[in-house]
Amino acid sequence: MPPCDVFEDSVDGIGTIRSSDSQDDSAHFGASSNIAFLLRITQALANSAGCGNSRDLLKPYHRCPSSATSSNVPGPEPGLSGALSWPKSCQATILDIPPDAMDIIQEYFATVALFMPFLHEESFIAVFERGRTQCFRNVRKSWLSLLYMILAHVYLTQTAMSPSTESAERSENFFQNALALAVPEVILGPTSLEHVQLFCSICAYLQGSSHSSRVWTFHGLAVKSALQLDLCSTESCSHLTPLDQEMRRRTWYMCLINDAIFSVKFGRPPLVAESLWKASTPSKITDLPPSVARSPSVMATSLSYYRAMLSLSFIIRDITKRLYYDNVGSPPPLSCAETLTETFNLSYKLSEWHGNVPRALRPGEGLEKQYTRHQPLETRRLQVALSFRYSGACILLHRPILQKLWDFNSDSTSLELTLLKGTGFLSLRSCMDTCRDAIQVGTSIVKEINRQTNLLGAWWFTTYYTFNASLMILGVLLASMEPSFNELLSLKATTSLHSSLNDAVTLLAQLDGGSPMIKQCRECLQRLLKIYYSIAQASITEDGSNKREQIEVDQLTSSCTSSGDIDLSWLPPKDSGSFTLGHGPGVTDTDLNLFEGLFSSNFEFLYG
Repeated sequence: MPPCDVFEDSVDGIGTIRSSDSQDDSAHFGASSNIAFLLRITQALANSAGCGNSRDLLKPYHRCPSSATSSNVPGPEPGLSGALSWPKSCQATILDIPPDAMDIIQEYFATVALFMPFLHEESFIAVFERGRTQCFRNVRKSWLSLLYMILAHVYLTQTAMSPSTESAERSENFFQNALALAVPEVILGPTSLEHVQLFCSICAYLQGSSHSSRVWTFHGLAVKSALQLDLCSTESCSHLTPLDQEMRRRTWYMCLINDAIFSVKFGRPPLVAESLWKASTPSKITDLPPSVARSPSVMATSLSYYRAMLSLSFIIRDITKRLYYDNVGSPPPLSCAETLTETFNLSYKLSEWHGNVPRALRPGEGLEKQYTRHQPLETRRLQVALSFRYSGACILLHRPILQKLWDFNSDSTSLELTLLKGTGFLSLRSCMDTCRDAIQVGTSIVKEINRQTNLLGAWWFTTYYTFNASLMILGVLLASMEPSFNELLSLKATTSLHSSLNDAVTLLAQLDGGSPMIKQCRECLQRLLKIYYSIAQASITEDGSNKREQIEVDQLTSSCTSSGDIDLSWLPPKDSGSFTLGHGPGVTDTDLNLFEGLFSSNFEFLYG
């Protein structure tokens, strides 16, 4: 991508943060973030390997305290500015609008806009046609910025794989043009509905870019502008046309969806007050105005997806509040009984939501079933995205239970053990089914690439949710290695999870069209699995009496080595013998480097 000193930062599309020697800058990522989760995974690996606290292993890569509730992460690399300024090379001109812009606009409304239906296609195209006859001299800057964002989105999502270098550069140029036109205007002048729509569009774009640390900034601008325009109120817009009222409502709901997702992603308190959440209901989304260019069935499915996403966001918001304290401070942890009670109540809400989703969009229905291949492509795309979002919510909900298993020790009570082996085990097994489904969805996307079908252009979705599901599976496998919880998973279930992890590594390799983000994600997962594999080997007794562990390790080796289309050099030799970390017998510098390798290669943590 072309250089841009302002927005090229140290965070990629899923939040890869590079090492930094700067002690002046830091960013907060709280309990719900994947940074906190990954830190706990490494701690669990360290505990299983007998090397105690993983913080010592991460030096010099990690300079801040490791905590499940708060992680302060180094900011941008030296020389990268976080200030808002606009290089001359980013100034937009009408000459940047390609001659096939109309085709690109129509492609946007046929794909990306179905996930974010807050722009009215006919109205937008009408402005485009008028502007084109006048060389766009009299169009609003905010509208022109939206046009550039539409062009940027399409070039970023043309295939289910990461884009080619040429497409990525064109997408980045359009994105920079949008910034150069609109952001100074809204900061220095009045705001409008188009500005809120623009900021929501930028937030969606940034998640698949090398600037994803800016998502929180533009989400804040979107919420600020929405509140300034009173989009959350129905009374203030009663004098407007039904079309304008509906677009305001949909745009506000996009702000709510983003607020729930980004609060989890960054581990930060939500920006929208709880009272405003309670005043918003998904049922208010209507099918007005009907689209002339899209079939009624496609638009109805798009709005069903939007309503389902908004309803799911309410549940995610509730999970964040009740299990993660809205990522505020470091409150006392919930007891085992309280955690299980809250999880059970929230699981019921999530199950109720799942049952209310239209069958064509319902997660877990199976993309490989015969009937789904006869569904419209738009419906299948929406189902894929909703399936990923659902898996993320399930993982977020069940992480506290997994944490209780990791924290169980000799000081824990027998009641806690009974609760964890009962309700806790059942909950985690259910979550594992969802994680396997998420990886299967990713596998289906890769298969569709071979059929020349773009099932989901948001390739960073596939990458992140595959990686997230893999982390959760690995965490459960680590917990099941503890003597108190070796009945958590049956041999059949363990074998299935091993196979899913191998599928995850394979599909990440096949998804990569040259993206550093996907490569780093895959390498991180490979290193984690290598450490887990080595610990599993070390748990086998020398006399071979531990038959179950031997079978599991053999199965892991078999499942991983059965794929001949990817590099499997990360797997340790099957006969490599005992592997231990820490200060026990057999420890080597190479062993410790496995941990350190997780945080080298220009990245430290992944968040989502």
